[in-house]
Amino acid sequence: MDMERGVVKLSGFFMVYFIYLGLATFGSKYFAEIGLMESQIGILTSGPAIISMCFMPMWGAIFDRARVKKYVLALVTMLAGVLLMGVDALTDFSRVDSVTGRLAGDATRFLPLFALLTVFAIFNQPVIPNSTSIAIEHAQNVGKTFGPIRMMGTVGYQIGVLLVGIICTVSLRRLYTYQGIAMICAGAMAMMLPDVKGHQHGGKKISPLATLKDKRIRVLLAMIFVAAWSTMFYQALFGAFLDSMGISNRISSMITWLSVVLEIPMLFFSARLLRLQGVWGWLRIGFLVNGLRWLGFFAASRLGSWQLLLLAQIPAVTATACLEFFPQLYVGEIIAPELSSSAQTMINITIFGFGRVVGGLLGGFISQAIGLDTMYLVLGIILLASTTVVWPVCGRMSREDATAAKEGKNA
Repeated sequence: MDMERGVVKLSGFFMVYFIYLGLATFGSKYFAEIGLMESQIGILTSGPAIISMCFMPMWGAIFDRARVKKYVLALVTMLAGVLLMGVDALTDFSRVDSVTGRLAGDATRFLPLFALLTVFAIFNQPVIPNSTSIAIEHAQNVGKTFGPIRMMGTVGYQIGVLLVGIICTVSLRRLYTYQGIAMICAGAMAMMLPDVKGHQHGGKKISPLATLKDKRIRVLLAMIFVAAWSTMFYQALFGAFLDSMGISNRISSMITWLSVVLEIPMLFFSARLLRLQGVWGWLRIGFLVNGLRWLGFFAASRLGSWQLLLLAQIPAVTATACLEFFPQLYVGEIIAPELSSSAQTMINITIFGFGRVVGGLLGGFISQAIGLDTMYLVLGIILLASTTVVWPVCGRMSREDATAAKEGKNA
């Protein structure tokens, strides 16, 4: 019974933390509302990732060596939430027109804002990989699957997205205050999570880089990076893209909500789906479908159709499931327990570190030169072209996994 309560508590933590992520989706729209350019938005949404990325191996080692991981998780989550509470104070919405939601001039203290978001990112980056590590290990210990736990994160994300459409219909003012509140609540809930220990505590210390000795991990991370930077461009500037199309906060909320609603059944049946295709099969699907998705964004912008954009959002489920969630499950199965947090951290660094640097920061500057809609056209072409390379590699890795599994049974 206690074990089942642990799953419930983990589900609650993911739901509340992902409410913050749902609210955070509109960060670029928030900055667009106050008149910042795409390059500035790219710096604010992706620049902090460059610096925080340097701290990620340290966080992975700290969690793997902690006596009980949940206390470190609670501390970093609550500190990150407190820092977010200061963002709104650095942005003056007093001169925003109540009808248009536009700022009557530059009232943003850019450098202090960048510094604050950078410190926030340092504490926020370890939350997802290490809560994932705790949840996967606890689920394995009690004979459950991680999918339904992570599914509650998707529910929380939808709540956050829908809240924007309800409480921020005219302006996104106080958006970061709401995010901070959600994170502080998640941090408090982390204190009640199951006592999953760091397997290096009191024993031999292993470098986080030891995870890269496994060829499967190296190939997986390389493929994730190729696909992830287009998703990070989307996350960094999708709000600005919606703003450029003149789409209201209410419609924006609905479009963003649709991008995650299909995650619920996919995550619920994740264990079966992973067995059906394997991680390498789902990577193939992720590349192909997301390439088509970006072309849909380009067409929607050129036609000025939010309905077509809504349709193009339907495949968004594959970005999270194929390029993030299934790899997390796969790594959780093949990596040694002593490196569980470090391995999940490597995935996080690849997606939200290197991917965000290339997609959010570099992509922000490029899109300012060629236009947001043209950038999606470029992304679609790149991803579809990459599929031709990824397809045979995934086939080979899938056969190697099958051979290894067969040999393991015969041993």
